[in-house]
Amino acid sequence: MKQIYILGFGCADRSEITLGTIDTLKKSDMVYVRTMQHPAAVILDEFNIPYIDFDNVYDRSETFEDVYEKIADTVINAPAEVVSYIVPGSAVFAEKAVQIIVRKATCPVKIIPAVSFLDGIFAALKMDAIESFKLIDALDIINSKPDVSTTNIIAQVYDRDIASDVKLELMNYYDDEFEVFVIVGAAAEDEKVIPVKICEMDYVEEIDHLTSVVVPPALGEHGAGAFESLYHVIKELRGENGCEWDKAQTHESLVKYLIEESYEFIDAIKNSDPYGMCEELGDVLLQIILHAVIAEEEGEFMLSDIIRDETKKMIRRHPHVFSEDRHHTDWEEIKKEEHQYKNTSQSMSEIPRSLPAIIYADKIQSKAAKVGFDFDDALQAMDKLYEEADEVIEAVKENIHVMEECGDLLFAAINVVRLAGVDPYEALSHANDKFFTRFSLMERLIEENGQHISEMSVKEADVFWEKAKKMLNSEKNS
Repeated sequence: MKQIYILGFGCADRSEITLGTIDTLKKSDMVYVRTMQHPAAVILDEFNIPYIDFDNVYDRSETFEDVYEKIADTVINAPAEVVSYIVPGSAVFAEKAVQIIVRKATCPVKIIPAVSFLDGIFAALKMDAIESFKLIDALDIINSKPDVSTTNIIAQVYDRDIASDVKLELMNYYDDEFEVFVIVGAAAEDEKVIPVKICEMDYVEEIDHLTSVVVPPALGEHGAGAFESLYHVIKELRGENGCEWDKAQTHESLVKYLIEESYEFIDAIKNSDPYGMCEELGDVLLQIILHAVIAEEEGEFMLSDIIRDETKKMIRRHPHVFSEDRHHTDWEEIKKEEHQYKNTSQSMSEIPRSLPAIIYADKIQSKAAKVGFDFDDALQAMDKLYEEADEVIEAVKENIHVMEECGDLLFAAINVVRLAGVDPYEALSHANDKFFTRFSLMERLIEENGQHISEMSVKEADVFWEKAKKMLNSEKNS
C-alpha cells in the first residue's frame, strides 16, 4: 500500500535534521524536495539519497497557488510505494502544499516532526515560546490582520518586494518609526538579527528565502492604527492612574457626546470632507468603546459581546448573502421573527422615542404603511395636509390647541414627503441649508448697502432676499 511521508529539513543547517528524518529518507522509493535553497539540503548528497526538487516549478508558475497545486499533485501521483516530501523548516508551519496533500491524498500520509523556523526565531531573540504570538504568512498578510497586543512573526519574507508589501500593510497598524526585527537564517552559524524601523524594512539587503520579520507588541501610540490600541488607551484612561474626567463618566453623562459626535460626522458628509469624516468617525468610535468599557466595569457586557451579537445579527438578517438558500428575505419580516412581534404597534414600540421627531414620524408612518394603513399617493396625502392647515388657522384664530394642530400639520407634511419618495429628514436639512445660505447672502448685501437688517421692515429686506435668491440661482445654473 502506498505511503506518503512529509518531513522537514529543520530551521537552519544539517545539524538540526533528526535521525528519524534521515531514516525515513533512506527507506523511501522516491524523495521530493520543495527547494534545494536551504543549508540542510546537502544531507541528501551526503547520504546518496536520490531526489527530485521543485525549484523549476517556481520558475515556470505564475502564482504561488499554482506552485502548491503542482507540487501536491506530483507527490500524490508519484509512481512509488514509499514517497517522501521534504520541506524547509517544519512541515506544519506555512506549508500550503502539505495541507493540499493531506486533504487530497487517498493513501496514508504521515508528518514527521522537525525543528521549525520558529524555534530558531525564539532562540535568536531569547524569547520564551509560551508567550503569546501570532504567526502570519507574508504572502497572505492582507488577509491576516496583525495583532498589535502581541508579538507577530511574519514568515516567508522571501525577497525585498515581499518585504515592501509587508511594510505597507504593517504601516496601517503601527507607527512608521516602530522598530521590528528582520531575522535572516535563524539558528544558522551566520544568523543575522537586524533591528530596523518599519518604514525602512525593505531596504535590508540581506533578505533572502530564510527571512522572517518579528514585530513586538505595540499597544498605545506605536500601534495606534489598530482597534486594540484605542481600546487599551481608553482602559488606561478609566484606570486607577487615568484621567479624572474619563473615570467620572457614565452611560448617562455620555449620551449628549454620542449625539454631538454623530451629527458632526453627518456635517462632514454633507461638506464632502473625507478628512473630517475620518476624524468624526474616530470620535464616534471613541464613544462606543467608552460605553463598552463602562459596561465591562459594571459587569453588564463586554466589547466582544457587542461585536459578536452584531456579527450574528448581520448574518442572520442577510440569508440571501450568507445562507445556502440565497433567496431574498424581507428585512422587516426577519426582524419580526427575531423579536416575535404580535402586531405592528409592538414593532413601533421598538423605535427609539429619543430619535429626532421628524425621523421618528417617518419611521412609524412607514411601519403603518407596511400593513396597508397609508394614503394611495402623495397627492392624496396633500388633501390631508390642506385639511390640517385649515385646522391650524382656526386654532391660531381661537388660540386653542395650537401646538396639537401644528403637530398634526407637520405630521401630515411628512406623510406627503415620504409618499413623494423623498427622505423627510434630508428634505428639511436641504431647506435649512438653503435658507441659511440665502439669509447670509441677503444680510451681506444689506450691509454692503450701508444698512442693517434689524433697522429694516420685512418688505424692505425682502427686496434683498429676492436679489440674493436670483444670485444663487444664477450660480447654480452657470
